[in-house]
Amino acid sequence: MSTRSSRSHGLEDDACLGHGSSKLPRLFNGFLRQQFDTLLLAMAMAALGLSTHVSAIRRAGPKPLILATFLFCWLVAGGAAINRLVMFLMG
Repeated sequence: MSTRSSRSHGLEDDACLGHGSSKLPRLFNGFLRQQFDTLLLAMAMAALGLSTHVSAIRRAGPKPLILATFLFCWLVAGGAAINRLVMFLMG
């Protein structure tokens, strides 16, 4: 087992793919991992949406949807505020 870091050769650490199985340059490896992550997230969200029954939403009434809308707005506004604060503090 080599003790040298793969970063010294401009290669990304490929431990998640298995030792030595992926020798892609850092730029492509990072980009491909990010795209794969986004694809998996989209597939999971689609699966949740496809398994939702409209009748269950109708039975629950409007209150859960109103709460979900409020929480979504709260998360967006809170995330924006945190980003602005961090950018302000970082200069």
